Amino acid sequence: MRLLITAFEPFGNCEINPSYELLKSLPDSIEGVTIEKQLLPVSFNNSFAILENRIRNTEYDAIIMLGQYGGSEHIRLEMAGHNIISTKKPDNDGNTPLPKPIANNADYGYFTSFDLWHIADKLKSKSCVVEISESAGGYVCNFIYFSCLHYIKEHDLSTKALFVHLPFIKEQQKEPSLTLDEEYKTIITLLNIIIEEEK
Repeated sequence: MRLLITAFEPFGNCEINPSYELLKSLPDSIEGVTIEKQLLPVSFNNSFAILENRIRNTEYDAIIMLGQYGGSEHIRLEMAGHNIISTKKPDNDGNTPLPKPIANNADYGYFTSFDLWHIADKLKSKSCVVEISESAGGYVCNFIYFSCLHYIKEHDLSTKALFVHLPFIKEQQKEPSLTLDEEYKTIITLLNIIIEEEK
């Protein structure tokens, strides 16, 4: 089984990105499955080019993308990536694109092929603070999610992909927040569920 986990660098006025802190703390393997890791820039121009290069050269069974979602009390399992860029925040390149589709002549959005209700129920049974979200927003997180799902469809890959939004962690001194240990526990549990069911 091939499993890839991605995270984003810090952005905006944040010196820490929970997704990157979590990526650094993840083990190199779980249940004999190697955990491949990739840090992505918060960049509309460059983020997917890096991910695409990895997908093009390796057919992964699953790709789990992590990002920060400040203001949430829950870890959010994102149901879909939408074909839209819509943000007033510049990326780390200083680029603030005008609202537009991510890909012309493409679907309005793509759903993950993971059964999120089943996964959410299993996570909640382990006391993980999760919820299913219908929108990954209009910033780089949604951009990378849609782009990944679009690539998978266009190339008829069997790869499953999921984006997970993480709340602030306590070290950021912002509320609401979770501890890094709480977020780590949830992501490790998620990965164990995926490995158990996809092997």
